[in-house]
Amino acid sequence: MHAFLLTAALLSSNSDAPTILKAIDSICGDTWCEGDFGFHFQNVVLDASTNSTTVFFTIGINDPVDITQIQPIQFQASCTVAGYSTFTTIMQSDDSLTQEFYARLTECIQDVEDKLSKF
Repeated sequence: MHAFLLTAALLSSNSDAPTILKAIDSICGDTWCEGDFGFHFQNVVLDASTNSTTVFFTIGINDPVDITQIQPIQFQASCTVAGYSTFTTIMQSDDSLTQEFYARLTECIQDVEDKLSKF
């Protein structure tokens, strides 16, 4: 699992973040969110200086033993995808991710899920 800190400089330079975040939320229901984990995608930071994009999210695990549990166990996580730092490398259109970025983000999210499965 990745800890994270956000700097004001990175946050202020991401005017495309809301559109990218909306595309990630849209695809979530048909992909990662179909599994055993719940997701809440919080922020996307495009960093030209490192040529990477970091997606910050909360991932929750429901307790399969206690079906009355209202709040899942939640963890803060992030995925940094190297080689993608512009809107055009991340987005195919205004509402969908490129296949390449989607595949790389999926790999990272699966790694986070695998780590949490061992928890």
